[in-house]
Amino acid sequence: MTTLPKALLKELPEYANERRKYNAKELVLALMANFHPAGVTTKDMMVYVYRANKTVMKRNYLYQMLYRLRKAGLVGEGVPQTPRQSANGSRLNEGTKYFHITEEGRQVARPYIPVTD
Repeated sequence: MTTLPKALLKELPEYANERRKYNAKELVLALMANFHPAGVTTKDMMVYVYRANKTVMKRNYLYQMLYRLRKAGLVGEGVPQTPRQSANGSRLNEGTKYFHITEEGRQVARPYIPVTD
């Protein structure tokens, strides 16, 4: 494949050993497309992007990205899960926002990359 001109290589479909690195937006969409339909928290997104790309994503950047994805119709804000009681009586997940992917977002999302701790 390396003997072909670069202009032709850009037009060919990507192969498994020649995939370009996922950017943060692609990772977030892939995570949402693969995750539970109830939604994904911003904490889950930030941890996944770090584990996949070994880069720290700023929370402000993530919120700006989610705003743009919602405006484009690729992501929706999920319904908060019912708060659960922890062992000491405090409420878990209170005030946590969940985001889910729309059908248009699923069509745009790249394949999910499994990551390990």
